[in-house]
Amino acid sequence: MGGMLGLATYGGRVNAIAPDATASAHRAAIFDLACSTGWLDPKEAAQNLAWMRAFHADLSPPPAESPRPATPATAP
Repeated sequence: MGGMLGLATYGGRVNAIAPDATASAHRAAIFDLACSTGWLDPKEAAQNLAWMRAFHADLSPPPAESPRPATPATAP
């Protein structure tokens, strides 16, 4: 049948109210991302799932290796 990418934003005016005044303490821009696929004929399952997995992989490449934090110096 096909696939879909959906974006849903919420939060209204970002940082307009205190973080502890709402159920969501996160005060930066917020959105949900949903990827879905479907099929009517079971024979199409593998093709549709492969397409969606490849699409999702393009959306979220593996994270770059982060540098290790410096080890704090210890007092003598």
